[in-house]
Amino acid sequence: MRTLALTLALGLATSSAQAQPVLLELWRGLGGDQVTDLTGAPAYTTGADEARQLDEASYENLGSNYGARLSTLVVAPVTGAYSFYLAADDGAELWLSDNAEPAGLKRIAAVAGYSDPLAFEQQAGQRSAPIELVAGRTYLLRALHKQGGGGNHLAVAWRPPGTQGPLVLESTVLRRPALSPELTALVAATVESDRERVRLRADVERAMAAGDTLPVRFAVRLESNLEPPPANDTGINVLVDQSHQTQFVVLWGLRGELRGQGFRAASSVASLDTVLRPGARSRIRLPLDELEPFAWWPTARWNVVLTSQQDLRAQPYTTSEIDALERWVRAGGGLLVLGGRPGDAAAAADWSLNALLARFDAACTELAEPTPAGNVARLRLGDDWTVLATGDNDGPVRARRAFGQGYVQILESQAVINIRGEDTDEEKAAKRALLTETITALAAGSEPVGGSGRLPAAGGVGIFPELAKRAGNVIVYYAANQPANVRELIDRDLEPAAGQVVKWLPTVMADEPYAIVLCGGGGGGWAINPRPKAAAVIEYQPLSILGVFGHEMAHTLTGPGNDEGQIAGNIPIGNQGEAHAGWFQGKLAALFSGETDVANRNANTYTRDEEKAGRQLDLATEYETAGARENFGYGTQWTKMWYIWQKLDDRYGPTWYPRWYWVRSTRWADEPGHRETFDEMVETMSIAVGEDLFPFFNALGTSGLRERLPEATFQGQTLTLPVAPLDLSPAGPVNLEPIGDYRQPVTPR
Repeated sequence: MRTLALTLALGLATSSAQAQPVLLELWRGLGGDQVTDLTGAPAYTTGADEARQLDEASYENLGSNYGARLSTLVVAPVTGAYSFYLAADDGAELWLSDNAEPAGLKRIAAVAGYSDPLAFEQQAGQRSAPIELVAGRTYLLRALHKQGGGGNHLAVAWRPPGTQGPLVLESTVLRRPALSPELTALVAATVESDRERVRLRADVERAMAAGDTLPVRFAVRLESNLEPPPANDTGINVLVDQSHQTQFVVLWGLRGELRGQGFRAASSVASLDTVLRPGARSRIRLPLDELEPFAWWPTARWNVVLTSQQDLRAQPYTTSEIDALERWVRAGGGLLVLGGRPGDAAAAADWSLNALLARFDAACTELAEPTPAGNVARLRLGDDWTVLATGDNDGPVRARRAFGQGYVQILESQAVINIRGEDTDEEKAAKRALLTETITALAAGSEPVGGSGRLPAAGGVGIFPELAKRAGNVIVYYAANQPANVRELIDRDLEPAAGQVVKWLPTVMADEPYAIVLCGGGGGGWAINPRPKAAAVIEYQPLSILGVFGHEMAHTLTGPGNDEGQIAGNIPIGNQGEAHAGWFQGKLAALFSGETDVANRNANTYTRDEEKAGRQLDLATEYETAGARENFGYGTQWTKMWYIWQKLDDRYGPTWYPRWYWVRSTRWADEPGHRETFDEMVETMSIAVGEDLFPFFNALGTSGLRERLPEATFQGQTLTLPVAPLDLSPAGPVNLEPIGDYRQPVTPR
């Protein structure tokens, strides 16, 4: 599959551009991930931003927030019934005309959401019904594709009569549609633009390899790659501060609701005093093709800042942040505070959020006020506040005041403005109305920012921490409000922790350093998979930070590829899924805590959940299903998988795990996108350990598996596989030994 990362400079191919039969038109800066987000955009009718000619009907790695239209003429080599296929990330549609004219186009296939690269049969709609074509006749084929964020690709394939498909459409059966003078000029202009982008990308690669944050000029040059304003744009900029407690429900959920109501919104885990001065440098991730390098960005002006904290142990509001917020509100800014309820009067007095609110003559008290959103804090308010809502005991829970030229408002909970899945249509409408009224009122102290409205959003956070420390091949980004023990962790432990995870699971790493993004609060994290790879960690206890870091880093590790360096084959539980990530999280936590006398992730406890349910959990049919959660509780399928892996560690040592990944990539080298069935996964594991694991998995209650695997073929050799002598007794303690050569058979213990 041809890669359309601009490093290849498609327009610079040595073959004539006229020989390239596929036309790709691209619209940049369009939000959304559905085809209607492209076809419904005003720009779709006025012409594309870029146009290229390709050799085949496929591409990948074009960046984020774009729409694409791929057009080509297909010449049928023989008369008969043809099936067409479409694979894409994100949504896409495939259209075919009964002749060479667009008037006859009819939709024949579609991808809902996304598919894996070159995976043409993951959804029923990806394949067309058989279509009769006549030999020598020309048919217009068109694909429409909308990309939001993350991975992106598209490929069109077919199966001609009498062939084994699907086969990606190549130039031998394609002809280029006629180009208008305007399109011809756009193709030429895009070739020149690609030349510049090739040079730009070379600069970016050098900076990434050095671990540098790109200068501001890159963000200015590539502003069009930032997130566009919402379709119903109000011109109002909202900063969603998450540096004092990072919560997914706010970071992604509430930010999405803000955009849905027409407000531009960027989240931030940087100190507040660093992001309130327009034009000052803020660190972002800047989309460029498939890359997201860290870059300095000239900070936008904000109309409203939303800040929240309910965890009193989370990173504090520093004096410099509070001073900056006070000045900013006096000058016309609008501050929205989502508060919480401290446990007692002493906690209320020590809470840094109350130190912030004290500047505006307010506080969240320990007194509970029952409301539809739950028991929330009764507010203590000065005379300048206007009470907007009270609890069941008539205490104030929501209030607003003017302060200088700006405004401040306290909301009792994010739940009153954030949508939940179980909300009725009436409840959703009421929450959105309150959100719109609140933001609009708070923004009244300053003119809407207006302008292009493009804000950073890549990497799960718009604005990243302002401070950085490099230790070997690890860079840690953190805000100035991190406590002293966390800073000690940064200096001492994170580099060896990162190195240890890669030792356990050898992976070819990119040249650039691995990044760790420390966020506010406690409760998890997420993996940032585009280069430069990173782990965002939401924790404030050092040991917890190490564990979550190991978890998120493991999400980015593919493990060893085959001898060609290729990663091939996919397991039904996810090659880099939650079980995989949690396995290495547990090992890292055990290594640094010294608690090595129990099974990794306390895996033997899965039996308690099965005893409560009165039956065994079937990993083949109940892995990460709603039914499994209902019957067994949250996470039992992971714990049971960890039990299996711990038993394998006990018998074969930890080398079996990277060997399993190597065997899978070797086994499926000729079919890299292959998705293993559960039976195939157990077969691959059996090959990796050199013993038949099917009796063990069957004893665990796994359905749909063969009873025995007495022999298997691998690398052209027939392997004899004795039954693995594994019973259902408790697994042993976590194994932190170094791994051996995963290309060699493991020796049972």
